[in-house]
Amino acid sequence: MLFKVESVGKTLQALKEQAGKSVCSFLKQWEACQTFRGTALSKPTQQQLTDFQQLRKRFYQCLFDNLNSRFADANMLPLARVLCPAVWPDDELERIIYGDCEVGKLAKLLGLDVTGAVSQFREFKGNQKRRGETLDSLISLVHVYPVSSAECERRFSAMNLQHTALRNRLLTTTVSSLLMIQLNGPPLSEWPAQKYVVSWLAKGRHAATDNRTGRLSQETKPPHKSLLFCDSCE
Repeated sequence: MLFKVESVGKTLQALKEQAGKSVCSFLKQWEACQTFRGTALSKPTQQQLTDFQQLRKRFYQCLFDNLNSRFADANMLPLARVLCPAVWPDDELERIIYGDCEVGKLAKLLGLDVTGAVSQFREFKGNQKRRGETLDSLISLVHVYPVSSAECERRFSAMNLQHTALRNRLLTTTVSSLLMIQLNGPPLSEWPAQKYVVSWLAKGRHAATDNRTGRLSQETKPPHKSLLFCDSCE
């Protein structure tokens, strides 16, 4: 969710100076037996430790900068923050007009009705069980706002697994259906295949275990040149 991006940014900044859970687990195991997952490790030099600390700081700083760059132009975080009831003022008079300006800017940014969004947001602050259509659309868009292109890259990788060089004549609708099943399920083990098999057989189609029908294909004889190699093998 978009509301958690600010917390993630602070976590990345903290990891620059302090070891995280995985690093602490590695250091604890190495100090105990000088190994990690069965692999013996030699004691690092002071220069290697210094290089590692600098590399770790640069790595987390790049992640932090990348995360912030997603919202630098749109300034999404301060605007979307007002949609969270946990940050609303306790005083009822202050809460009446709190966040109206931010919701208006957010609605304009996302191409929604500004007046309707602000009006419904005021009603929402009075009764959190009531959310108008425009405000509901606004909150839904904020929840699915992507913070990186990782999800898109996963979809392209999944498409490449389905639309291969040997299956390059698949229709767009077929690829879309295959991706829908692969990404959203259900798993093949939970797919109720029996009713589809019954429907298939009820339409007069053959089962995979039926005997072959129709004219048998004629056996093709190899050309004269290939017979020479067969004779030589004998």
